[in-house]
Amino acid sequence: MKKIHTFQILMVAIFGLAMISCNKNDFDGAPYSGYLLYKFNGDYENFVMVGYSAEKNKLVAYPDSSDCKTLSTNRNITKCSNDYFLNTYVLGDPHNLVKKNTAAYTNITISEYKEIWKVMEGKDICDTLASRIIDKDPYKEIYVFSRADTILCQGIYQEPNFDKINEMIESGEFFTYEGVERVK
Repeated sequence: MKKIHTFQILMVAIFGLAMISCNKNDFDGAPYSGYLLYKFNGDYENFVMVGYSAEKNKLVAYPDSSDCKTLSTNRNITKCSNDYFLNTYVLGDPHNLVKKNTAAYTNITISEYKEIWKVMEGKDICDTLASRIIDKDPYKEIYVFSRADTILCQGIYQEPNFDKINEMIESGEFFTYEGVERVK
């Protein structure tokens, strides 16, 4: 019984420290730091995103074979009002690539990418992907907001409140809301 009690105290302490250290405007790419809302320059909704260097001269990231097994659509991206997209993928490279504006889009569809990967697996795929890039600066606008925001997020897991977000996009309130930071 004492071990459970100690464990519970430890978990409460860790949770408390995590909550204290969360800064509403701290969007450093740390896990669960925030969500991204963006608008594309073109129609890239069904195309494969890759990562480019900050200098936009070198391919640095792309989906690997494990991504291909579950990649059927951009499942963490939801189309919102007025042609905005909400990226709910808050961990790892996709989130950071968009936020830092180092993502690029290819003219490769997701289904085509699966076939390319089957043929290219074990080989250097970078040249193939680099030759198919159609836009190294695909975002017209990028906004980020915290999962801790109780207006834009809801529930125990702080999921985006799509109805409220769409309402605020349509009224223009989203773009001036204090919990939203424009990064591009």
